[in-house]
Amino acid sequence: MLSLKTLSVIKETEKSEFHEKKRKIKNLFLRNTSKRKDFTSDSEKYIETTSLTSPKITITDYDKTADEELHAITEQLHKDSEQANTFLCQGDYVSALPFLQKIFIQDSSNIEIQYGIGFCYEKLNMLDKAEIAFRNCSDFELSSFTKTLVAPSSQNNNNDKDYTMKYVTFLLNNDKFSLKNDEAIKRLKFAAIQMNNVSAMYNLGKILINGMYNVHEDFEKGQEYLRKAYAGGQADRAWAVYEKRAKKFVEQGKLDKIPDRETWAKL
Repeated sequence: MLSLKTLSVIKETEKSEFHEKKRKIKNLFLRNTSKRKDFTSDSEKYIETTSLTSPKITITDYDKTADEELHAITEQLHKDSEQANTFLCQGDYVSALPFLQKIFIQDSSNIEIQYGIGFCYEKLNMLDKAEIAFRNCSDFELSSFTKTLVAPSSQNNNNDKDYTMKYVTFLLNNDKFSLKNDEAIKRLKFAAIQMNNVSAMYNLGKILINGMYNVHEDFEKGQEYLRKAYAGGQADRAWAVYEKRAKKFVEQGKLDKIPDRETWAKL
């Protein structure tokens, strides 16, 4: 579903674009009129002076036109967002998709809308298009992090807007994209190490300790990330993965015994 925050971002983006448009209109208007000023008791305005009898077209007229156009577009965006939400809640992804695409045309930097498009493609089994949309969302998230060098607070609490983790999960869970496993693991490591993403720590630990997705098995490194995930709020999941693998190691003689849970977590 599209959040109120998303609608607000859409409106602010449109306002910014139209204020810039209004500024350009004013500059063009001033260049094409004479340098004479018409002073009134209320305000100072530039007017056309090609004829003393011609209608006075003021900058305010251009402002009004732009504001009306802005209002019409934001109203339509709001309606499209509500309609998309309705269809998404109903599970009607075929109907929701064109509304999301329409919004995206107006606001191509809106990562949540792009993710919604990818989500619809995935549900409709249009996996190639879904992969592109999810990858773009992950690229945007990683690029934003790299520029600021500060991990968003949402990265530490498994916020539902975790686009890189969603892209990684999408790749690893679809055999169609098995050739992209290396790319998925690369992004997973970045999220775990650089962004301190708890979900990434858990998944990376699970993959390493079990040697999944053609990744070389590394018990020590795997449990290291699982401990970090444990401390970060995914205690039960992290311990369950470690305990299951540790039992196998005990059976194979690779590990003397399974340590106490609390002791293991503090190592």
